[in-house]
Amino acid sequence: MELRLKFGNSILTTAVPDLPLEKTKGKPGSQFVELYARHIATLQKPVDILAQALDRPLGCHPFDQVFRGSRNVLIVAPDPAEAPSGAEYYLPVLRERLRRLHVPNEEIRILIAKSAATPLPTAAAANDYAALVGEKACLYRHDPDDAKALEYVGITRRGTPVFINRLILDADEVVFCGSVAHHPFTGYGGGPRLLVPGCAGHETIARHHALAIDPEALRLHPRCRDGVVEGNPLQEDAREAFRFISASFLLHTVFNDQGQMIGAVAGEPLQAFAAACRTLDDMMLAPVAQPASLVIVSGGGYPFDSDFRSAHAALYRASQVVRPGGVIIFVAECGNGLGSPALSRWFEEAANGVETETQFLPNHQGQDWRSLHHRVFHHVDTDALIALSTLQKAREVRIIAVTALEEATARRWGFTPASSLSEALVLAASWLEMPQGALNGPFGLPAPKLLQDNFSALVIPNGTLVVPYLH
Repeated sequence: MELRLKFGNSILTTAVPDLPLEKTKGKPGSQFVELYARHIATLQKPVDILAQALDRPLGCHPFDQVFRGSRNVLIVAPDPAEAPSGAEYYLPVLRERLRRLHVPNEEIRILIAKSAATPLPTAAAANDYAALVGEKACLYRHDPDDAKALEYVGITRRGTPVFINRLILDADEVVFCGSVAHHPFTGYGGGPRLLVPGCAGHETIARHHALAIDPEALRLHPRCRDGVVEGNPLQEDAREAFRFISASFLLHTVFNDQGQMIGAVAGEPLQAFAAACRTLDDMMLAPVAQPASLVIVSGGGYPFDSDFRSAHAALYRASQVVRPGGVIIFVAECGNGLGSPALSRWFEEAANGVETETQFLPNHQGQDWRSLHHRVFHHVDTDALIALSTLQKAREVRIIAVTALEEATARRWGFTPASSLSEALVLAASWLEMPQGALNGPFGLPAPKLLQDNFSALVIPNGTLVVPYLH
């Protein structure tokens, strides 16, 4: 059998013992199971997909009926620094629709939500959007630290004071646009997240993100994971905050595993967003019968593994389906390093954490881990959550990293660097305590007949998209 995994702009290959590799969405079968997305394609053009969604919305009247004769229309859109949302299609479609409904361009405003991936929406992002909607449309970039642009609208049951961009409250009609994607902490990206944290104040964002941390157990909240809404404190808090405003409409796109738009939903915001999430789940969720001894996961190649911040989701997802004490082989180039100055600072904060694979658990259970947890809990942002979740994984499983990250950085975070996929597999085999004499297969891997009866392995070629879960 040959493994082929994307690594930046290249592909890593290696031979493994002659075991069947079953391509499945997680059904039990062979010892090696590959998890992949369900591919859905369409012959419809994106503009036709969007038109159909606007004409047949969920939970409200068609777009033309809602916005006919409107004034002061606000379109909330994601920062282009995030994953593609189809803005190059839906912004011109909305502009043309509003023109036909006699809404002049000067009455259209676009608010670019703040992305967790960049400090602020860039001027380039505003220029890109301006070209799509016309010169007379007003564009604004949300700044969570601009107190004069914020207004208090209430406090959630979990204690999050909600300060949001005043433009949302001043508009007569508001359309929330974007795409739906799985999110390792909030369950789903898009929808309510465009408001909180996307258009919220700094205090709101910090208090909201703090909900992801269990203050007693030194870990992330167990319900903060992909595809989880009920009981997920981040998702439930964002949805509650969303109900403090009057949102007219939501338009969200759905992309397949090849980056092609295959659907769109529109209508009453929370109802339409729930429908988009169901469509996404049907493609990307992969049920797994039981935790595996070994999980081999790729970040999916460029651009998904351009830096650790981007590729982290793949590692997080692999950790959900590996048994305690098992092994994860994390394949991600990370040619641009960690991907965030703030994340680099958190890495330095944990400089006295795990230094070598021989300190697999003890160091993370000591004062360094507790100290880091305390600092994260009181200074929470997305980078802090990535740092905390990465250390949490290193406490529970062994992680071998095939990466371009500096070796010192990788070891500091509990990873054992490997120069190749073959080397990583040899090391994993030795850690999994194979029977004496078993390492006589290709590259020193276990011979097929001598594998332990309870051994199982999962291969996830694109952990940035595919979401495995125990079922």
